[in-house]
Amino acid sequence: MWHNLVETDFAQIHLLTDGECLVGLFFNSGKHKTMLSNIKYDVAQGRSEFVRDVSCQLQEYFVGRRNKLEVPYKFLSGTEFQRKVWCILENIPYGSTKTYKQISEEIGNPKAVRAVANAVGKNALSIIVPCHRVIGLDGKLHGYAGGVSMKERLLEVEGVL
Repeated sequence: MWHNLVETDFAQIHLLTDGECLVGLFFNSGKHKTMLSNIKYDVAQGRSEFVRDVSCQLQEYFVGRRNKLEVPYKFLSGTEFQRKVWCILENIPYGSTKTYKQISEEIGNPKAVRAVANAVGKNALSIIVPCHRVIGLDGKLHGYAGGVSMKERLLEVEGVL
């Protein structure tokens, strides 16, 4: 895996790639720092065309000129349950939200709200797999591995807040 630190006007972002696909997108804040420190990778020398493209798409997203990132990606880990949750996250439309409860009901286990929250928190592909679009049943922003303030900023970009 290769690591690139990307500076945007919005935030510093850590991109992990396998050369062909994005395998991790982490903010330089919150639990993302810990998640990133637990992954073994090599620091990329220079920017590949792939990383330049992802960076450009992110910049466009942050300023509201893009509502979908078209980036090849793959999950390197995850239990069957986590992957079910992440699949639901992939399909939450730009500018929309779902609650942890709604997701637990979609996977057929309405009592699994905490397990869903845990799976959402383990998503290594922030923005690409939009875990920031998951909110509490009370409509409030709860937990985000990149920090709740980052979640709030992302939802503001999408016009949700």
